[in-house]
Parts: sequence; structure tokens; C-alpha cells
Amino acid sequence: MCPSGMDIFCAEYRAVYDSWTNKPSAADSAKYDAWVRSKIADGTWANKDQILNFAIHTNADGEALVNWKNPGTHDATMVNAPAFVAYEGFTGNGINQYIDTNFNPDTHAVNYTEYNCAWVLYFRTNRVQNIAKFSGTLFAPMLRIYPIRDVADNLRGYVHNASVIQSPVATAAGFSSVIRYAINLAKIAKNKTFIDTDTNNADGGVPAENIFILAGNNAGDPTGFDDLQVSYHTLGASLDQTKLNSEVDDFEAYMDSQGTGIIP
Repeated sequence: MCPSGMDIFCAEYRAVYDSWTNKPSAADSAKYDAWVRSKIADGTWANKDQILNFAIHTNADGEALVNWKNPGTHDATMVNAPAFVAYEGFTGNGINQYIDTNFNPDTHAVNYTEYNCAWVLYFRTNRVQNIAKFSGTLFAPMLRIYPIRDVADNLRGYVHNASVIQSPVATAAGFSSVIRYAINLAKIAKNKTFIDTDTNNADGGVPAENIFILAGNNAGDPTGFDDLQVSYHTLGASLDQTKLNSEVDDFEAYMDSQGTGIIP
């Protein structure tokens, strides 16, 4: 749908821009618009249900919590005020702060389905073992990402069943993704690399609770709070290698344009 008539912005970014009380500079808008256009061009925009870009110019009136895919619908909310840094994102305190995406895959999803789904997060900071918990639900149906979880420094994920998908990673920083392609095929990815595969059947359905970030959602109650800095979250249909590459490259190029990217 880009471009949109004589507007300097594509229609998709125009909707986001118009939703903000505190407008960005022309230079910032050019970066935001370019990022949206790149996602539309490579097909990663169309398969999304929710896109939260926390790494923007301000959150003075909730600007960093807007759902870019459909502003005003399933915008996120902060709980106990995670710290916001412009162009970087939100950081939890590991005690009681988190972000409620206000998105329940069971009732709100269109592109995200039980056997065709992806959850992608971008972290700017690292942490060591056995603490990080980012979850949609902690029990069946499961959807979890642990950027670094155990003494083996594994990135761990669960996608609609109790089968852990895990592999060691050097850092929690960068992209962590959990993706399901079929009833018996799910994968986790670090940045653009698929690092482990699960061939057990999904048997739990999709999460029936809101997805939380910086905490897990245990039947509506937050748990497992963390203090990583998160810049990006998106939920939608699965990503093949080409689309995963684009997902990572698009956002990292955007972060680099602001001087806040962390992937070498």
C-alpha cells in the first residue's frame, strides 16, 4: 500500500504517526517510515497481528506502546513503569515491572494460529543463567522464550506443547524467536540462525492469556520478572528462512540508523 498518494509517508506508517500525541522529528519519521516500507516490501508486515517497536523517540504519552500493525487496537500497557530510554526500549526491574501486550492469541489472532505462528523479541542487553522468563502462558498451552535460561546458557523455547527446544547461545542480546510450522514442527532461532528443532506434536492449543513481556503470565498473574532491555516484539504467522532474515535485517538496520543496534 506504499506510497499513499501525495503523502510523504506510506499509509501504514501514517496511521502510527497520526496516533502519537508527541510527534517525532522529520529525521526520525524518515527512519520509521523506511523501516515500515522495508517490512511491506519483503512480506514480513502482512503476516503480523501485532508489532510493538519500543525503540522510538518518546513514551511521554504511550507512543512506544502503540501497535504499529493497527494503532489503537491491542496497544500495550506498562505495569509498574518499566524504565524507558528513547531509541532503545524498556527495561524491567526484575521485581514487579512488565509490559502487558493486551494481545490474547486465542481471541485476537488472525495470522497467528496453533500450527503456524512466530513470536519474535529483540533484546539490547545480556544476562546470565537461570532467571530470564518471557512467557505467554507458563502452563499448557505453552508459549515461552527464555533468552538464557540454565547453566548451559541455553536459549529455550516452548511453542504450544511441553517440549523444550533449546541450544546454547553466547548472549541474550539480539533476536530470539520461537516458530511453529506444523503440528509436528517447531524451531527456535537466534538472530538469523535456527538453532534447534522440535518434532513433537503441539497439543495445547494457543495461549488463552495476554502475552506479557519482562514477565511470564501464569493464568493472569505475572511471574518470573526480568531486567533485560527489550526493543521489539511481534506476533504473527511463521517465518521461513527468507522472512526470518528479513525480520532481523530490517530491524537491525533500523536500530543501526539510530545508533542503538547491537548485532555485529
